[in-house]
Amino acid sequence: MAKNIEIKARQTDAQQFEKAGELADQPLSVFDQMDVFFGTRFGMLKLRIQTDTKAHLIAYQRETCDGPKLSSYEIAEVEDAETMERVLRQSLGCTGRVEKTRRLWIIGQTRIHFDEVKGLGNFIELEVVLDERQSQEDGHTIARQMMRQLDIKELDLISESYVDLIRQMNTNP
Repeated sequence: MAKNIEIKARQTDAQQFEKAGELADQPLSVFDQMDVFFGTRFGMLKLRIQTDTKAHLIAYQRETCDGPKLSSYEIAEVEDAETMERVLRQSLGCTGRVEKTRRLWIIGQTRIHFDEVKGLGNFIELEVVLDERQSQEDGHTIARQMMRQLDIKELDLISESYVDLIRQMNTNP
C-alpha cells in the first residue's frame, strides 16, 4: 500500500495560498471533484470523479487525530464511473458525498490542496507522499515544516474527513 502523512486545516488566511504558490515546483492545477463514499467494514472507500480525467476508486485507512496522521491507500483507475457508482451503491450502499473545487500546488513530495468544499467552506490539506525508504516520522517532520512555512496553526487543524464534517452538519441542524 502507498502511504502518506496528511494534515487538514481550516483555511484562515488568503496569504497561505500565495505562500504555497511562491514555494511550488509545478504550475497550479484547478479542478472539480466529487467523492462518493460507500459502506465498508474496514477503512474508507470512495469513488473520485474529477473533471478532465478518469475516475478513481480509492480505498484507504487513516489515523484520526488533529495533527499529521498516517494514511495508507490503494488507487484503481475506473473507466466507467457511472456504472461503478451504481454497482457500489447497490452492493455497499452510499454513505456520503463530497463536492469540492481543488486548487493543487506541489512542493517536492508534498501535495498542497486548497479545497473549497460545498456546504463546508475552505480548507488546506497537506499530503506528504512517502517513498518506501521514508519513515512515518520523516513525513511528520516534512508536514510540520510545511505547516510553519504556510502559517497553518495547530488551532486550525481538524481530525475529521470532509464527509464526516458533512454528516455532523446534517445531524446537528
